[in-house]
Amino acid sequence: MVRQAPYSPRCGVIAKLPFADRFARLSWREQYASVELFRGTMVRHSFSVHRTSEAARTQRIAFSGDAWPRYVPLRLPDTLGIRVVLPPVAAAGLISRSRSYTDIILPIDARELAVF
Repeated sequence: MVRQAPYSPRCGVIAKLPFADRFARLSWREQYASVELFRGTMVRHSFSVHRTSEAARTQRIAFSGDAWPRYVPLRLPDTLGIRVVLPPVAAAGLISRSRSYTDIILPIDARELAVF
């Protein structure tokens, strides 16, 4: 989510703008393209791929059960945990140092902070 947030009209300062509700009328592709144009500073794109084989479908990553605390996360060097100016339910917030968008913070709870 942290890497996709700059494209989302529901994240950061864009969600608080007077015309933010207009994004909801667009398809998700048009929403992401519009926000990319609005921000105007995105110069690099990245993506993830995965197999669609039967084996891959049976090994789904899910956070709804009790298995996820045993996952081994890949910690990205540009992700920073902060503990100031957070919503009351958040134990910390994640920000990306590689982005110039200071309005995008991913609040995480105590359990997620332990994994981070």
